[in-house]
Amino acid sequence: MKNILKRILLFLKKENFVYLSGMTVLAVIACFLRIGRGSISLDEVSTIGISRNWQVMLNTLWTQEGNMWLYSFLMYFWLKLGTSEFMVRSLSAIFAVLTVPAFYKLAQETSGNKIAKIATPLFILNFYLIFYAQMARGYSLTLLMVTLSGLYFIKFVKNTSSNKYIFFYAVFTVLAIYSHLLAGLVIFSEYVVLLLIPKPIPWKKIISATLGIFIFILPLISSPALRGHQLDWLQKPPFIHLPMGVVMLGGDSVLFTLLGSLVIVFLLWKKRNLIFTENMERFSLFWLVLWSGFPILSGFIFSWIIKPIYEPESFNICLPAYILLVSIGLEQIKRKWLYRVIFILLILFSVFRLSAWYLGQSYQQLVMENNDSRNWKQAAEYVASHDKPKDVIIFYAYYIRPPFEYYFDRINKNSLKLIEISKDKFALGGGTALPEPNIKLLDDLHTLHQRVWLVLSYNDFSWLGRRMQWQETERELNKYYIVISDKKLAQIEIKLFERK
Repeated sequence: MKNILKRILLFLKKENFVYLSGMTVLAVIACFLRIGRGSISLDEVSTIGISRNWQVMLNTLWTQEGNMWLYSFLMYFWLKLGTSEFMVRSLSAIFAVLTVPAFYKLAQETSGNKIAKIATPLFILNFYLIFYAQMARGYSLTLLMVTLSGLYFIKFVKNTSSNKYIFFYAVFTVLAIYSHLLAGLVIFSEYVVLLLIPKPIPWKKIISATLGIFIFILPLISSPALRGHQLDWLQKPPFIHLPMGVVMLGGDSVLFTLLGSLVIVFLLWKKRNLIFTENMERFSLFWLVLWSGFPILSGFIFSWIIKPIYEPESFNICLPAYILLVSIGLEQIKRKWLYRVIFILLILFSVFRLSAWYLGQSYQQLVMENNDSRNWKQAAEYVASHDKPKDVIIFYAYYIRPPFEYYFDRINKNSLKLIEISKDKFALGGGTALPEPNIKLLDDLHTLHQRVWLVLSYNDFSWLGRRMQWQETERELNKYYIVISDKKLAQIEIKLFERK
């Protein structure tokens, strides 16, 4: 019995079980704290709409939504537990929490125990992690899969004779790509850095794994959705959006980003002689630099040359490498007092940014807003508190009915009808394929309804031709109705028409 207990204690000590358990508890608190705060967003209700019905989901993913397939499949089963804000978002929070031990092991494999202990709290308290942990989208799942892919990548590089590591690398790489297409940019950076392995490159295993990855992602890359209009609403990003991608890695904190970047510059200067050596330290450093920067830079360049895909907030896949670079740089500071001061400042900057998020305050936000600018709950409550029996609520703009309906269904005491005024359904991805307003349906409304509520949002994207269609809708209504109220709620406008 004593020997068993001794072995258990040795295992716990070896695996830093107590420390990692404490960090995981911190991650649970950080990811779930006030997770139900804030209105459900357009993207989140899109996730619910896609995943609620199995047949609808399969058809939508294949024909329209060429991204986040894995998350949608998992969300289908998760929705059986409920559709409240807390429940829907909790799936992402769970993935974020699971990323913490994966990141810790990645840091251990890359740089050792000391740096793993420095990096983990910086990773947990980073706003980038928490923001997507509290959003019902596939970004936190992608982060988990990319981290696991990176973990088995470095394990394989250290032990190229192992078939187990290359197998798990291929599995998590496939899952990462099915979680989000941008994960492919991280994978590409790994293939580039393979040329720096300080040992004979096992091309046979690498080619076999690559072939397996390609075969398993064929359904995704051959789907009609990948060639649709899903991202046509994006425009070429201005140059200022490129450094904003780096600011997001600093947790949307300028102070953290500036100090963290100085630490990384110090690290690269101190390790400059590694360029002329061939060892694992050089390999790891080049890999982390490429992982942290290549997806952002290549996404930005691709957006200018081929097709806009770049948004500063979409590259949380680079977060593990960035935090590791900062942590390795901290460990290189030999003056302990200076290292401790910088570490404490980075923690404080992170906590300050997070506090603004939890409290819904506008200070400290730069790229990401602390409150969704479109409060659909407030909009639904406003209509419900002023509606009358036989009113009708109509919509004409990109996909705004679902977030309004998500809240309105719970408080629709007069059983009002909700109607989209369009000849055809809006394509889920939006883009340029927008239907025309249904003029006949608009003209018939006055024979059935004394009052009409028109809910507008996302209606003024003039580069997609939406402004004209919105104005045409109102012109038809004005033939039979007059506007008796016009309520503006941030970026939602609600107009009430009464029959003349």
